[in-house]
Order: sequence, then C-alpha cells, then structure tokens
Amino acid sequence: ELPEGVELKETMRGTASLILWFIPTRKVLSSGFERIGAGLVSGSLWMIWPKLSSALAGDLREGDVRAAGLKAGLVDYKICAVDETWSGLLFTRRKEKA
Repeated sequence: ELPEGVELKETMRGTASLILWFIPTRKVLSSGFERIGAGLVSGSLWMIWPKLSSALAGDLREGDVRAAGLKAGLVDYKICAVDETWSGLLFTRRKEKA
C-alpha cells in the first residue's frame, strides 16, 4: 500500500516529484529521455537499467545512463541495486549558479 498523498502514474502527463524510469535498452534511453526529462521540473529521477548479470541484460550500461543524465543538465547523487535484476542512478536538476 502506498503512503498517503502518493499517486502512482504509469504515464508522463504533467510533472512529478519522483520518477522511476525502467530503461531496458540504449534505444529506449535515447528515444524517451526528452519526454521523461521534461517531466522533472523539481524532484528526482531514478534511471533504472538491467544489471549485466540479469537475464534482461542488453546493451545499456551505467556509463550510458550517467552520460545521458549529465548531458541533459542533471546530476546523479545516488546509486543502488534495486534487486537482483535492476540497478539505478538517482538524478536531480543541476542547480543554477548564482
């Protein structure tokens, strides 16, 4: 059960304070990043990809995910093993320098 006030959406309509994006391939990363990144006005984005040891492993690596985020003006600040199949990097918008 989700905590009070949490709304789970399966599509990117509007904005969100936290986005969990499961990315199986480089193609999905490159084709969906503009749409997903636009939904992150403030808050955080978990970019989650299959581990190399996973049965879902494909052509996507941690370096690809980090590079895409940095190129879009995001900064990663946490990494985690989601479970035995998925790894994730947590991003947020880079703060503007005063």
